Amino acid sequence: MQHICAAAMTALAMILHSGADPAQQQFWADRLERDIEMVLADENVAPGQRRHPVTLAGMGLARAGRAAEAIALCRKALEEKDWSAAAMMIAAEQSEADDVEGALKTCGMIQGDVQQRALALVALRQAQRGDYDDAMKLVERIAPRFRDSALKRIAQAMIEGGEIETAVKAQRMVTDAEVRGDIRQFYVRRRDAPDPADPDFVERSVAEARDRWGSHRFSDEDEQFVRLTSRAKVALHEKNGAEFRRIMRQAVDLSDDPFAKFVLATLYDAGGERDKALRLLRGVLTTYSKKERESNVASGLFRILSSEDLTKLLARCMPAEELHRWVPKLVEAGLVDMVAGIAAGLAAQGKFTDVDRIYRALSDPSHRVEVTAVVLLAEVDWKP
Repeated sequence: MQHICAAAMTALAMILHSGADPAQQQFWADRLERDIEMVLADENVAPGQRRHPVTLAGMGLARAGRAAEAIALCRKALEEKDWSAAAMMIAAEQSEADDVEGALKTCGMIQGDVQQRALALVALRQAQRGDYDDAMKLVERIAPRFRDSALKRIAQAMIEGGEIETAVKAQRMVTDAEVRGDIRQFYVRRRDAPDPADPDFVERSVAEARDRWGSHRFSDEDEQFVRLTSRAKVALHEKNGAEFRRIMRQAVDLSDDPFAKFVLATLYDAGGERDKALRLLRGVLTTYSKKERESNVASGLFRILSSEDLTKLLARCMPAEELHRWVPKLVEAGLVDMVAGIAAGLAAQGKFTDVDRIYRALSDPSHRVEVTAVVLLAEVDWKP
């Protein structure tokens, strides 16, 4: 028995150290299937509480090439009203994995308006992957009354990818003049976005921030903070380290708001000063782990703090041992989504031993489902 256990542990260590390859991906998909079955077997989990973990598990399995298992899971575990939405997300992940034929087959299982939204989402995923021809062919399958909104999002993805001529072709297919105008405005905003190389970068950044937040919420302190961070970006662009550090000291002293700390940590990381970024990130985590969510900044900014940008930054800057100490605190505060995001950030770096340690620190199967699914959905190249 000891020899068997030792062999199993050796095999596990080999997988976790193998990097982001197909075996690694299927290892996490196996875990996901086991954990979601544990969630479903728990009699204390009401049918309505299954929707989130089951849908997330379906998405993760579909991304790992197990769409049939994902569909069977959602069919079995979800009520009819939740099935269509889950199938739409499964189709989107099939598209993300470049299984367009499979995604269309899944869309065929859905009825009514949700089917149209699923087709639009599959087309959008293809555009986001850079498969613009496929995206435009898929648009033809979408019912006319849903087509303009789909084309809008696809054109925006093309603009973000630098495919302006292709985006113009998509815009010309739009029948609603207002939607065409929205695409044009999106392009203009991207084209005219402030650039640190421009002499008026600071003033334009302030004007853009005031417009985005609203004049009634844009205080003098907010303006000063935007000016300082914009000047810091200019100093980074000019490779003026001394000026960058001087400006950043002023900005750090100006605000104790967690969003401000996040912005400044991002700048310090860009400037190669991860120790200073780390000190600010600790402050952000302390605020979150204590559930101190109130701030004089618009509540919507807190969604930015729990976003992929923050968790990527934490995974990149914070030493592994410290990250592991934060995991139970974040779970206790109800921030499993942040734990999952950190795990995904580590997976993107190929640090699967640390991801496994986070996974093993979680006792609730639904928490394990969230972490495992998000790891499978992360920006990881699972190719051999």
